[in-house]
Amino acid sequence: QRVGVDTRFYALRWIRLWFSREFDMPTLLRIWDLLLCSERRLLWLRFVCLAILQERRNDLLRADFNQCMKILLEFPKQVNVDALLKRAEDLRFGTGPRN
Repeated sequence: QRVGVDTRFYALRWIRLWFSREFDMPTLLRIWDLLLCSERRLLWLRFVCLAILQERRNDLLRADFNQCMKILLEFPKQVNVDALLKRAEDLRFGTGPRN
């Protein structure tokens, strides 16, 4: 918010495309498996988004607007999907670290 990054600038793409522009296929399949197997898929979708933001938090806090957009729309090729989904689960159920 400090640099003017509106959630709609990145989250709309994440949610509409179910992260298909952000991750490679093996990672996508793991995320989609969680989402499609859950009756609460839209709730899980939000927590996956929050987990991504938390994972990138330190980089985002140091960045200006353009750098933030790059961080939010250009993901690293190698993502630890297990850690990402665990973070989403921790956020969903209020367990695990808060940072």
